[in-house]
Amino acid sequence: MKRFIDEEISVEIDREFFLKKDPPCPDRLVWRDQVIPLRALLRSWDDFSRKGRMAKNMRASHRVRAQNKGSWGVGRRYFECSGAQDAIYCFYYDRAPKDAGDKLGCWILVSIEDGRQKQ
Repeated sequence: MKRFIDEEISVEIDREFFLKKDPPCPDRLVWRDQVIPLRALLRSWDDFSRKGRMAKNMRASHRVRAQNKGSWGVGRRYFECSGAQDAIYCFYYDRAPKDAGDKLGCWILVSIEDGRQKQ
């Protein structure tokens, strides 16, 4: 059974990485004060499309490159991982800054699928 969550979470990443807006897959999720170790990355993908007014504030010649590589504060990096009790966790890193004081973006848990039901 798949449960849709759509809540902000924290993550723990053991290895260092250079670009803060381009994080690797985390090692653990922290959701509702519960630490969830992730076993394996099943798939990942990026969505750098510009939405709303952001879709209109760039020249067409630059828009194609931005959709492939991303631009500052735009886009999401999605991850789907197996974790505790073979559950499948789908989550993303949202590159959009919350405000001027917090420019790093946030992590969102999209869904949890109970892996024990799959066969």
